[in-house]
Parts: sequence; C-alpha cells; structure tokens
Amino acid sequence: MPSALRALAIAGYETNHMTRLPLTLLIVTLNCALAWAVPVPINGGFERAGQFSAEGWHTDGQWSFTGHKAYEGRRSAATSRPLSGDRLVSNSGIVLRPGEPITLTGHYRGSGLGVGIEVVGLLGVPAATPETTELQPAEEWTEFSVTYEPPADFPADEFAYARVYCEVLSDDAQGVFDNLRFEDDELPPPPEPEPEDDDQDAEREEIPIPPPSRNLVPDPGSIGVNSRRRWSSFGADEQLGWRSGSHSWLTLTGGDAAAGWSAELDRMDISAPHVLSLRTDFSDTCAEPARMVLLIFDPHRKKVYHHQILPLTPGQERMAALVPSIQKLPASGCGRLTVLVRDGFEGELSFSQPSLLAYPHLPSVSALAKLKIFSEPGKVNLFVRVPNRIDQITEMVTHLKFVNRAGVELAYEKRKMAIGPRSVALFPAGARLKYNGVYKLVMRAQAADGSRTFAYGEYPFVISPARPQDAKNLRFGVALKGTSAEQVLAAATAGAGWVAVPLRYSSAPSSHEFRVHVRQLRDLGQQAHTYGVRLAVQIRFGAELPCAADFTGFFDAVNSALGSYADAYVLEVCPELLAAADGYGQIAAITALIRKTQESDGTGVDSIIMAPFGSVAGVAAAAAAADKLLPDAGHDGAEPDTWLAADTEPATDTERIADAAEAETALPQPELGPAYEALYLPDSERVGNWLLPMALAAGDGQPADIVPDALMVRQALAALAGDYDLVFWQDAGEAAILDETGAATQCWVALWNMCAQLRGKDFAGGEATDGVHWMRFAGADKDTVVAWGERGGRAVVISGDLEGVIKVDIGGAEWPLRSPAGRAKARLSADPVYLSLSHGAQFSIGGLRQ
Repeated sequence: MPSALRALAIAGYETNHMTRLPLTLLIVTLNCALAWAVPVPINGGFERAGQFSAEGWHTDGQWSFTGHKAYEGRRSAATSRPLSGDRLVSNSGIVLRPGEPITLTGHYRGSGLGVGIEVVGLLGVPAATPETTELQPAEEWTEFSVTYEPPADFPADEFAYARVYCEVLSDDAQGVFDNLRFEDDELPPPPEPEPEDDDQDAEREEIPIPPPSRNLVPDPGSIGVNSRRRWSSFGADEQLGWRSGSHSWLTLTGGDAAAGWSAELDRMDISAPHVLSLRTDFSDTCAEPARMVLLIFDPHRKKVYHHQILPLTPGQERMAALVPSIQKLPASGCGRLTVLVRDGFEGELSFSQPSLLAYPHLPSVSALAKLKIFSEPGKVNLFVRVPNRIDQITEMVTHLKFVNRAGVELAYEKRKMAIGPRSVALFPAGARLKYNGVYKLVMRAQAADGSRTFAYGEYPFVISPARPQDAKNLRFGVALKGTSAEQVLAAATAGAGWVAVPLRYSSAPSSHEFRVHVRQLRDLGQQAHTYGVRLAVQIRFGAELPCAADFTGFFDAVNSALGSYADAYVLEVCPELLAAADGYGQIAAITALIRKTQESDGTGVDSIIMAPFGSVAGVAAAAAAADKLLPDAGHDGAEPDTWLAADTEPATDTERIADAAEAETALPQPELGPAYEALYLPDSERVGNWLLPMALAAGDGQPADIVPDALMVRQALAALAGDYDLVFWQDAGEAAILDETGAATQCWVALWNMCAQLRGKDFAGGEATDGVHWMRFAGADKDTVVAWGERGGRAVVISGDLEGVIKVDIGGAEWPLRSPAGRAKARLSADPVYLSLSHGAQFSIGGLRQ
C-alpha cells in the first residue's frame, strides 16, 4: 500500500505506556485568506514548482522551473535540452460550452516556441488534433493571446474541457513561459475582516473537536430526488442495472457503446487531500479494466481544477487512491465521480461503497538525508509536518514511535499541540539507535482527549554508511524501470556494479516519444558512469524479430545518443521467437550489426551482446530447439561471418545445465526469470552468464511467509552458487529499493548489505541439509559464510576457527559472535545472516535437536 494511503489507515490499537511530556508547541501560521476564484491553469505562474516538476502541470520532455528570470514572481518554465515535440500541459482547464469562446493569455520570450488549446474528454483523450500557434522570436518578455471557439456542431450533452499546452517546435529552441491563464471575468470576493484580538484576561473557551469528515459520494442505495439512487447514467438500458445485498451494487455490462454511472458531489474543501475508494466485483469473463474518473470543479462548475483517471482491474476487490489538495489556499469546489466501461467491454462490473473522504490533518515526514539514508545510528533527525486545513483551532496529541524491521519499539515520544486555523505544526523527531538497518517512524495523531484518531502513518528510513562513490560489486546489478535518476543513485549507493534499463524496439526511431526516451536513458547512463556503475540496455522485441536492415536505423539512433554510456546491450527475446524458424539466425545478424557499428564508430567495442533462453527450468529445452534450427553453411544465404556462434563459442556455464538431471542435483534454485547466454564477449574479464531480471518467485515450492528482501537475497545467492556470474535485483513491486516517496526501503538495505559483504569474493561451496542452507564466499583476506533456515527458526551449532568472527544480519547490524572453545549456538531464521571469518578458516554448521 502506498505510504500516502498508509498514513490514512486508522489505528485500532491503544497505547498503554504513554508517558507525560511537557507541552510542546511549534506553530507556523500560514497567512492566507479565503479565495473562491482560483486561476486556471492552476499555478500558471509556476511558483509552486520543483526543479523539474510543477504542481498542476504535466511535463512531456525536459523542462526547468528554476534559475530563470520570471516575468512576474520568482519562477518560470524554461526549455531544457529541448527536442521538437516537447510539451508542457496543464492539468486544469475551462469547461467547454457551445457558443462560448475561450481565450488563453500568457507571456514568453525566446524562439522555436508554440502554444495551443487542447480539448479533452472524460477519459483525457484529445477530442481533435489541436492547432499549435507558433510564437514569433522575442528577446524580451512578450504577451500572447490565443482564442478557441467551439464549433457549431459541438455536442452540448458531452463533457469536454480546454487545457493549455506549451510546445517546443525545433530541437534548438530556447525559451521561457510565465503567467499563463485563461481569461476569466469572475472576481474574488473581498477579503474578510481580521478578527478582533481576544481579551487576554477572558476565560479560555474549550476548543471543540473537529467533526469527522463526511463521505462526499452519495449512497447508491438511497432514494434521491432526480434519480432513484442519486446517480445518473449514460448508455443503453440493457447495460445498466443494480443488485441488492448488504450494500447496493450498481452494475455495468459491456456492449457496443460506452456506458457508465455518474454522481454529482457536494461542495468540498479542495485545499485538503482526500481519499477516493470503491469496492468492485468483476465477472469471470472480464479481462480488461474499467475506469473511474474524478473531476473537481469550481463552485460554478465552469473550471476544471483536477482530473484523475483510475483503472479498475479484474481481481481488484477494493481500490483506493489519494486525491491531492489543489493548492495551499483554502478554496471551495465540487466534483463529479464517474464509473464507466468503454465500447467493446466484455463481461460485467459491479461496484459499491464509493467514498471520498477529506483528511485535513494528514501528516508528512521529511529528512535532510538523501533517500532518507542516515550515515550514523546516533544522528537520526526527521522533520514532522502536521497540518490543520480547517477553519478552527485543533488540539491534538501526536504519538511517535521508532520501530525496527521486526516491528519492535525502540523509542517513544508524545507531543501535545494546538494548531491554529489553516496552519501547520513543524517539529523535529529523532532517536538514538544502535545499528545499521531499516526503521520506521510510526505516527498517530489523535484528538486531545484521545476520543478520535485523525491520521496514522508509517514512514521508513535507513541507517547505513553507504555512499554513492563507494566501491561497486560487479556481481550484482539492479534492473530499473528507467524513469528516474533517483533509482540510479539508489543503486549506486547500494554498491551495485550494474544497472539495466529497458528500451523497446521501435520501427519509428525518429518519433518524438522514442527520442525522448533515449534522451532519458542517456541521462541515466551519464549519472551511472558518474558513480562508477555500468549501464546495460535491455532491447525488447515484440511479437516479431526485425531483420537486420530494419534494425539498422533503430540502433544507429540509439548508439549515437547513448555512445559509450551503454556498457552492454541485452537482446531480450522470448524463447518462442528464438526457437522459431530463422530466429537464431536473425539474432546473430543483429548481434553482428551491433558489433560492426561499434567497431566503426572509433571508440572501440565495449558492449556485451546477450541473447535470452528463458527461465532456468526452460534453458535446456529452448537451447535444444534453437540448436536444431542452426543454419547450414550455403543454405541460408547469409555470409559466414554474420553467424556469431562460429566466431564465439557458447558459454560453458550454459552447456553445464543442458542436462536436466544434472540441474536437479545442483544446489536448489527457484524460478528466477529470464536467463541469458553470452554470444559476443569482447572483454574476457566479463565472460559469464547473466540473470536478468531476478524477479520474486511465484512457485508452489516457494514459502509464502518469507518477506521480499530475504527472498530476493536467497535467490541471488542461489544464482551465484549455480551457473550465473551476474544477477540483477528487480526494482519493482514489493522488491523495489525505493518507495513512492523516494525513501530507501528494506529491500535497498538488503541489497546494500549483500553487495558489501560479498564484494571481492567468489563462491567456494555450500550445503543444504536438514532445513539449513549455508554458502561460503572466499576473498583474499576474509571469507563470508551466509546461512539461513529454510522454514524459519532453527537452532544450530557453529564450530571451527571462530576467533574474531563478526555476525551481520540482513540489515547490516553487526556484533561479535560469542564462541567459547570454538563453538557457538545460534538460531537461524528465514533471513540470511552473514558470518565474516578469516580466509581459509575451518568452519562447520549443524542442527540441534529441538
């Protein structure tokens, strides 16, 4: 569950050991007045913006929002390394009405720029191709104005709204935008008079507890005035219905046309975040998602402040999403919630219990430490922000607990505070901890009398001495989505020697979408090389393999953009394509093309070209099928030097697992995802098999009670003990090394510790007996033994040369192993534990009778 939603889970426990602390108040009051007229586009002056993102805007390409002189205020939107087609699109707009023209005004300076008005419908799809107005080059700030008039045949009964976009029209464009807005004749009301100062001698009135937020979504089962369930509908009658039960269910059945249910929402305070939730029930025949759409308007339903589209997928019983606040000033709005299925939908969707609740006291936690990684246990310092987004003073008690990975409480603090209307409380929170590892700050905000909980949240942070400049372990990599530079920084800080990013093959390498993606990959590669990490690019093919001639234009575009930043290209092909007629030959031709292109660019050949064979269990079958289709000389029409297997022998490691019986007798290996055989290895130091990516196993033989970080570590160790020289951690889902807030997770800690413990060491043997697994990795001075219990708790006796042995848990916490007379008792769990001992020291581990 995302942390923003975890912060909304109401706690059901009581704290029995709370101590009384002095009343601590640190109130920061926001001077703000009620403003009913919100400018659209929201944040058209880009004042609420980070360096590369702005609230209220979607960026397609690279834009910068800092360091440029603004027309008014402090910030503006500027092109940054532009490509033709880069866009900046507003998330807000004006509702279209027939016969009412819409005028956009703004200021710009520079050249190669354009602006336009885009009309979108309920699902955010442009209703028509917009016309971009090219702006004349201007050295000084210049005002522009663009008008859009709906056509005469514009359907009045269909919802659509207009939003603004700024576009780069040439690759060498340089320009800045500011003060963008649609003309609006609505004036804000006069400010309310300031309240008179209270008499200091007057008796203090009791501060009331704010009432709980009410559900803004009407109950589908209630009887309304204009609709029998206060919900309106569109679509054929046979596609719409309802069924009874403990809760009323509205139903949608697929058909030739779209169909849906809509509910108008009462006036809401859009300055507070909300949580939107819904219970769904799909029929067994459903295989495609439906949509839930939330629109937030101004009180007159003329302006669109927020447009959120959420997929409803089969198998998802309950959907919950955070609806962010619109702006810092309190403002009134209203909304519309729509659940719909598109034309061609097959099956039936039922939904019930729709809810939209405000959370005006939702707290947040930040840290000065990058990725929330603190270098020393005794210097943890977090900053807590508790808002009060209502118009009355609120007294509350905030309970702060620091817990470790196992949920054990290590420190506790209680703070009492009174927060003024539309204000915020800021205060530090810290604890003196002892060990490296992952921890959480658990926070619960309650009413002063404890009668009601306002919010509950868990905020992870990490203690680790890791730095991105530290030495890397070339045995481990991280397979990334390739969308964020923070992911590369996290992998480098963890000590991984490689990062892998996906790149889907495109038959149109000159398209804007493809060029933007390659530009992003170059930025990731540049950052990886800055920290000493190597970059592997996974070229993913679709249902068919391209011929070498079609692949040439694609790879020329990629190679010219990435250059030497790509240390490896991985040709990711499913086994079925590889085993199909001439599939192996096509891969060989593409591989030869990559080799020749890189040899001719004057920078030398640095890449490893790999070809996949499928999962570990399917390696033998796929290899045998491909071998049967090897082209015979003189029959395939190909030149001899294009068949790469004739120049480079297949990796011997892959050959060793060709016998299924031999694979079964090796160290137990779970299903680990796609495996790769080296086809072209110009650098002999990098010879070996890769495992990319290493995903969480989902097999019958895999214990379900093992947490993701322990499972990933065990799979990585099993791969290194088998036929693989390099394994990649899959940065996705529960195994992600960063959460959605950018904080390091317990999986990051496990990866960092594994990279550090096994750096410079090679697999030297292992054993799996009586539910106990252990492996030994030998280094020049020190050896590392990794051990765990297969199904959890297991008492063992460790014996041998144990003098000075250090025990390190999965999170990096270390302490000496007590071993009188060369024997030590320990209890192994499902979490791997590391034992650092002298090189070549005698060592044995065995079970104890329970």
